[in-house]
Amino acid sequence: MNELSFLVGDVFAVRLERFNLFFPCQILEKNQENRLLVLVFNLFQPEKPSIENIKDWRPLYNDHHYWKKEIFCGWITDFEDLNPIFLGNISPISIPKEKEIDKWNIHNIQQIESQYLWQKLDTEVQKNFKTHKYSKIWIKGSPTRDFLNNLTKENQYSYEIESDFLTTELIDYLEHNPMITNLNLPQSHNPEVVDISKTHLRDLSLNISNVEKLVLNKLLDSLILIGDFSKLRTIECPFDGKLLNLQLNLENSEFHFSGLENVRKVRIFSNLKNKLDINHIATYLPNVEDMLINGQNAMLHNVLFFSELKNIKSLWITNVYGFDDFPQRINFPLLEKFWVWSIPKTAGDKIKKEFSELPDFEAKQLRSETWLKANLGNPFSNWDGREGTATTISKKAMSAYTNSYKKLDKKGLTSQEKETLLIDFIQIFNQIDKKHPIDTLEREEIWTAFEQLSQLTSLSEKEIETIFENYRDF
Repeated sequence: MNELSFLVGDVFAVRLERFNLFFPCQILEKNQENRLLVLVFNLFQPEKPSIENIKDWRPLYNDHHYWKKEIFCGWITDFEDLNPIFLGNISPISIPKEKEIDKWNIHNIQQIESQYLWQKLDTEVQKNFKTHKYSKIWIKGSPTRDFLNNLTKENQYSYEIESDFLTTELIDYLEHNPMITNLNLPQSHNPEVVDISKTHLRDLSLNISNVEKLVLNKLLDSLILIGDFSKLRTIECPFDGKLLNLQLNLENSEFHFSGLENVRKVRIFSNLKNKLDINHIATYLPNVEDMLINGQNAMLHNVLFFSELKNIKSLWITNVYGFDDFPQRINFPLLEKFWVWSIPKTAGDKIKKEFSELPDFEAKQLRSETWLKANLGNPFSNWDGREGTATTISKKAMSAYTNSYKKLDKKGLTSQEKETLLIDFIQIFNQIDKKHPIDTLEREEIWTAFEQLSQLTSLSEKEIETIFENYRDF
């Protein structure tokens, strides 16, 4: 149905696919921009509702867990994306006051699902939950059955667990406690097979480093996978991931798993100096519609495979390098939003030429060749996170190299001016040495950085060594 054909008073049924249920909603208003004010009703049933019973329907409110009670009513622009089924037209019998119209509209499908599940709980459980202060359960040791039994008594109304161990006892506990909907397993020693298929989890964060197979449950809405993906080969997921919000935090690895071919929304983060292969994304996540790639200075490979993602509607690429080309606009028939931040200028200029006419387009912080050489080739990147090296020290070292490179790369500098800049670079580390004694490894790394900077001058190898030895105090 075309959006322009929507009328005030139209009543629709929307399918809640995860539960194979329908719920009704009604268009209350329509403005000049064709935005629709839609009200959701509190009715969930396996068959399409009949409009003859609309007088008995009541608005749906969002008040699950700790949410303050708010009506599911709001302005939206792309109602047709939910494939609404027309039921009829009737004058709106309930129009919320302006102050009641909030963010809880029909597009918050995950919240509608959570509200539906909440309403299935005993009303006494709902009431008691809200009177208890939020508390997260932390498990540091391997949980035994007795430990978990006591946990149930002491934390009856907690819904989030972070555990350093995943045991059969913990899985059994999760299967028998519908209140527990959030689980975080941050350690790298999880079992080779993780099966949460019978749990009630809605959110799972999992270190995947030792996992070969992951079996998910029907209710899961959010999945965050972190660590080394080299062992993971299979993910069994209801709907092949169609209803899943996926986030991948890659650590020195790429992914090669099957089972999430229908994922629609994905966020991909990479650690420093990793590489991201777009061919893998096109192969294992071919139906993605909404994607963020934050490389955190990673290299992007096979960018032309972006053209295989025919369903992509929203794409945001940031902090990735190593490419100077991109597919043409004609390869993205559904693309509406495209943001590129901090990518090579050569690629960014081509992208601007092709995609600037999109409804939502941004291109900023396009990086010049000088910037790329100064930042991506920074010899002090290994100092960041190194044991015994404070963050302030690593940042100061990296900034010293970056700033010195940019200054030395400027045209028109005399030999003396360049030599002065090299001496200034050494003096920064003399100051660092006073607060953070520089060891042998760090001294070698400083020398490597100094050599790289010296390549921007006409100094001989002997002159470079002399300057370094004469001016360093470390």
